[in-house]
Amino acid sequence: MSIIEIKYNTKHGIKNMSLESYISESFENGLQYNEAAQLCLRLFCSLDKVPVKYHTACDKSNLSTIFASLSMKGLIIKDDSSAVLYNAHSYSVKDINHWLSVIDSMFTIGDTVDIVIGSKLVSQLGAKS
Repeated sequence: MSIIEIKYNTKHGIKNMSLESYISESFENGLQYNEAAQLCLRLFCSLDKVPVKYHTACDKSNLSTIFASLSMKGLIIKDDSSAVLYNAHSYSVKDINHWLSVIDSMFTIGDTVDIVIGSKLVSQLGAKS
């Protein structure tokens, strides 16, 4: 059980799937790197169409931990050549700092959020559950 799942279950007193599991089950075949980055940014920027039970997990720290873990588990397909677009190329995609840099990019670089891709990915969350 992940730390994020424990925090969520303790706070709400129920056992539920963690956000990490929800993402994993929704994208069983994995995500290309840029898709993962856009999903991470979308979850940080907007909770629209995200189930309420996952809202508390969509902060910068939790999302960075979740996406680093997804990468360690092989869910993020290793084409991180676009990491430079997010100024995250200094860190491995398995490193929390990589995903912190992805989120920070929207503040430091600017135009890194693709609303269309992010919305499409969020609409796929839970489609298989």
